[in-house]
Amino acid sequence: MNNTIFCYNHQAIPIKKMHPLFFNLNYNVMKKAITIFVSLVIITILYSCHHTRSAIVTPPGSGGSEMLFQYQWNFIEVNGKPVSLGTDTARLLFYPGQVSRVSGSTGCNRLNGTFELSEGHKIKFSPLVTTKMACPGVDELQLLTALGEVNNWSIINNELLLSNGGVQVAKLQRVSATQPK
Repeated sequence: MNNTIFCYNHQAIPIKKMHPLFFNLNYNVMKKAITIFVSLVIITILYSCHHTRSAIVTPPGSGGSEMLFQYQWNFIEVNGKPVSLGTDTARLLFYPGQVSRVSGSTGCNRLNGTFELSEGHKIKFSPLVTTKMACPGVDELQLLTALGEVNNWSIINNELLLSNGGVQVAKLQRVSATQPK
């Protein structure tokens, strides 16, 4: 190996005199340092690709939790029976936040409360508060009891299905809604 380089005015200058720190290092040491550096970069890239933040996985055809908050949900069935309409449509509106809120109607009385979502489409409603108007022909107790039993949800074909384990407790239809913030 030739240890000289030709420079500006065609004079031979020994390589070792150009930069003592760099050229005094052993070639094998440099090769090992570069190999270690490249290996660390590759390991970092592979590790970051493999360890991404986990997300809630939704079943095929099922909407994510953001859909809960985008629409008003009108009750169609409770425990397999059609919901009888009172003076108002039985419905739910979900509001996101540090403490997620739910409001709506039983078909006659207004309802309010909180709920908690967790991974795997789990949902838990707090005890809901309602107004106390007389509602002949509306079975509010069945609707409120059903909501208290709910522990799972899914959205399929524009319908919110609330269930307890594998048993469907309520079915609600999606309706466009504008929610106050």
